[in-house]
Amino acid sequence: MIPWFTKKVRLLRWFALAAAIGVVLLIVGTTYAQWEAAFIFGLLFVTPFFILATIIPIWHWKERYRGARSNLWGAILVLETSGVVRIVYWIRHVMEDRWGKGRYSDKSSEQQF
Repeated sequence: MIPWFTKKVRLLRWFALAAAIGVVLLIVGTTYAQWEAAFIFGLLFVTPFFILATIIPIWHWKERYRGARSNLWGAILVLETSGVVRIVYWIRHVMEDRWGKGRYSDKSSEQQF
């Protein structure tokens, strides 16, 4: 496991907790007209989670990707804007690395690609 990766995932967990609070504030802010401040604070709480969740796959690809389509994944992650490919990359690569399975297991790290 990469040391920066563990730290970023831990930080993402804290941001997820803040984002959950932010979602509640967003709901309150949109429900009641007098609570504009709750809406603004909700946005401020949710934004760091989405930024980090978007950047981690790019950092992971840059540092750790072992597949045969390195240039393809890099181009798609940078150019694609909807986030669907990032979700797929999270599932197929980032979570595999986190769990030490698949191409990121200890067995596959001994092989030369």
